[in-house]
Amino acid sequence: MSDEIPLSPKLIELTQAALEHACGSICEGGPLVPFVMWVKPGGDDASELNRFLQPADADGGYDLGESVERAHDFLMSLSGKAERAVFAFDGMLTLEDGEQVDAIFLEAFEVGAEFAYRFAQCYLPASEADEFAPIDEPVLVEEFEPLW
Repeated sequence: MSDEIPLSPKLIELTQAALEHACGSICEGGPLVPFVMWVKPGGDDASELNRFLQPADADGGYDLGESVERAHDFLMSLSGKAERAVFAFDGMLTLEDGEQVDAIFLEAFEVGAEFAYRFAQCYLPASEADEFAPIDEPVLVEEFEPLW
């Protein structure tokens, strides 16, 4: 996380914990189940973790797009219940040259902050020949209006 972005030390810590959890979840080649890691106000800074995996059909498949929507809906419901939160999901980041790369997206929120932030950690997915490998450091993709 960049020093120029005005994140509180506690939000930086939560964002890094969410990134570590996300990387650990996909390092063996599995999908990243969208999740929200959050901290209750006035607490001891212990985080809660809620995962969202929406079944797609009776055959046991899952709809990751719908899972992301459910996680986002949950994040919005945390207004007044969370001091800070990070929403993590897997996707593709389009680079300036039009190339698309695998990325873990992290949306970081904190009560009272002027902005919320979307970061992306690009990575090479695990394959039979190679292990999961992050590419460089997380990058700031967007600043946006906080949800709460």
